[in-house]
Amino acid sequence: MNEFYDDVKHETFTTDNPLICVMDGALCLWNIFDKMFINIKHIVRILDIIHVLEYIWLIAHVKFKEGNDECKNYVYEKLLMILQGKVASYIMEPQKEMLEGKWNETQKEKFKKVHCTGQKIMYYSE
Repeated sequence: MNEFYDDVKHETFTTDNPLICVMDGALCLWNIFDKMFINIKHIVRILDIIHVLEYIWLIAHVKFKEGNDECKNYVYEKLLMILQGKVASYIMEPQKEMLEGKWNETQKEKFKKVHCTGQKIMYYSE
C-alpha cells in the first residue's frame, strides 16, 4: 500500500475526480487505507462484491444446510438486497437473530467474522 500511496500522493483529487479504491473485505486493510490516505479528502471506496458474496454464503451456511435450495435462495435474495443499497437492513437481520439466542456458539463465531466486514460495508455505503 505504501507504493500505491507514493504513486498518488502528489495528485489532486476533487469531487469530480476522486481517488477510487477497490479492496477486499479485510477490515485491517480498510483501517490501514484510512490511516495512510487521511490527507486525501475525495475518495470513493468500493468493496469487492466477490468478497461480500463470500460473507453472505457464510451466513447462509449458519442458517441453512449447505447446498440446499433454501441456502441458494437466501444468498441470491441478500446479494440483491445489498446491490439495491439495503446494506444496513441486511446486516441488522442476522445480528438480531444472533442476539435473540437463535444461534449456537459455532454459528456466533462465524457471524462475528462477517459482522466486522458488514460494518465496513454499511459505513462506506452511507
